[in-house]
Amino acid sequence: MYIVRKIYSIIFGLIFAVALFLLPISQIIKSDLSNSSKISSWSSNAGDYQIVINNLSSQILNSLSSSSLTQIVKPSSQEIKSALEQSISLTYFNQIKNQVLTANYNWLEGKTTKPVFQISLLNFKTNLINQIITTPGVKDYCNRLVLYQQTTELNCTISITDSLNSNLTLSSFQTLNQDNLGSFIGISNSSIPYYVSYSNLPNYYQFLMHLPNYLIFLLIGIVLFSILIFGLKFRFIKFLFRSLAFAVIVILIGKFVISPIFNNLSNISAISKNQFADYIIKMISYFSNDLRTNLNKYIYIYVGIFLILAVLYFSKFLKKKHKKQINKEEVSKTQPSQNFISLNERKSQHK
Repeated sequence: MYIVRKIYSIIFGLIFAVALFLLPISQIIKSDLSNSSKISSWSSNAGDYQIVINNLSSQILNSLSSSSLTQIVKPSSQEIKSALEQSISLTYFNQIKNQVLTANYNWLEGKTTKPVFQISLLNFKTNLINQIITTPGVKDYCNRLVLYQQTTELNCTISITDSLNSNLTLSSFQTLNQDNLGSFIGISNSSIPYYVSYSNLPNYYQFLMHLPNYLIFLLIGIVLFSILIFGLKFRFIKFLFRSLAFAVIVILIGKFVISPIFNNLSNISAISKNQFADYIIKMISYFSNDLRTNLNKYIYIYVGIFLILAVLYFSKFLKKKHKKQINKEEVSKTQPSQNFISLNERKSQHK
């Protein structure tokens, strides 16, 4: 029985400690991931708007380079970015982002079989083309043609507008939806929709949302089973004490190590120069900072329970030690009398 208890104490003690460590982390993950407003705020702080503007600018410039417009005039990268920023205001961008987030949360939560959203890009395209044809480079080109009497300003504008309308990037996207989102913002060159490539995400998301409950049931089960194995005795308190001590130590180490690691990753040149890698690291960094802050209340709870168990542990330990001392003294007192009796018995036998 001693060996069984020892093996149980090692195996289930480790499982219990890991579950204690994962419980607060899973609770914080659930709280953060289920909060679309927080995710939207983190995404904004990580620079999602500028990433989209930069990628659209690159797509449009690359597409213009292979079009007939290059033979007429080619707006600069900065002019395209400026036109995009005028066409997609930050407020409008956030409205679109919130629609996309809502659709994706419905998909992740299993309410829909795929994210469903459809946003018309007609006004965006019209505004973008109007902004591009009023850029200094385009206006200067048209002014020179008018000066040399090769065309009128209206015809020049119409010609450039037609060239832009036939541009591959602008003509391909009439609406923004779940099937072309990846291609539109430039995060995917594949025609496969992102929700197909990441079809397992809803399962992972729903598992994370239920993980705290699974861990609570596991902890309660181990506690009840441990009572059957050890009883409400010193061994049971010792089992809980060691597991909780391990969990508290690991949480404290993680609290002071995780955040600095991710905060420093964003300073690495290879990451900071890659806008997507930098975006992801920033998002993880925001979560790690939030994790570090919210872990405090769980640390206080764990330390409180730990101190209670410590008092019980050492009080039981001292009682156990005191009991052993008393038994030892009683044994030492009984041994001389037993020796005396055995000596008298031997003497009587000789007589």
